[in-house]
Amino acid sequence: MRNTIALTFIGLFILVGQLASQTILTNPAGYIRTFQYELLVEAPIFECNILGRELDTSVYVAPKGAVFEKISAKGNHYVIRFMHWKKEEHLNKKFIHKDSTETEQKFFLLDVDEFNAKAVSKFSKKPTFTIGASTLPLRIRTGPFDFSGTLSYGTNFGIRFQLADYQDIAMNIVSGLHITHIILDSLNTQGRLESSDNQTAAALSPAVGVVFEFSKAQVGTYLGWDFISGSTKENWIYQGKPWFSIGVGISLFNVTSVSPKNAGSGG
Repeated sequence: MRNTIALTFIGLFILVGQLASQTILTNPAGYIRTFQYELLVEAPIFECNILGRELDTSVYVAPKGAVFEKISAKGNHYVIRFMHWKKEEHLNKKFIHKDSTETEQKFFLLDVDEFNAKAVSKFSKKPTFTIGASTLPLRIRTGPFDFSGTLSYGTNFGIRFQLADYQDIAMNIVSGLHITHIILDSLNTQGRLESSDNQTAAALSPAVGVVFEFSKAQVGTYLGWDFISGSTKENWIYQGKPWFSIGVGISLFNVTSVSPKNAGSGG
């Protein structure tokens, strides 16, 4: 009874995690691998308030390499705000802070055509929390060695590290729970089952892994352990022993990242 309740709870946990991942992934507003923008060359801008109302007719020149966020669209302009410069403190005073108290931030209008011609996307490189559904198609076991196409499904949680500024290349360090379909036979149960009496069992498989993303392509490796319940577990030779899994594809790990805004620098 306890095993049934535990497996039911674990199954619901994995299902909820996968549904949460899929819900966010299919919702454009929730796809939050956010990035900022960087100017390749200088661009003319005008100071405004957060609503896009122009405050000054003076033309400012946003410097090359400035990093900014889009706040909203206002006609044929974007309302933007600049991120902090680490080295050029005088630029922070000119483009970010309204006064010496540094409590109010400046906003500017950038022409849409200027944006399209001169700005490139820049991914946030702050570590982010990630949740995703994974499918592992094989197992490599030792003691004794076994290579099998054991399929498992699960939900993973972890940390995502963006590795490149201008390309979607990242590393995910994750841990999670999987449900695995195990085939029991005479060899892996130490003769408890007859050679013609193969059985199947569901295993709970905690795992940790590293998954690299190259745009939509993924390469990952996992280390995990399988635990089956019932009387056969005492004879199954791989009970609680580590296994390795390696995967290459486009859906090894469906990642959804929750990104805080990056306080990147433009210099």
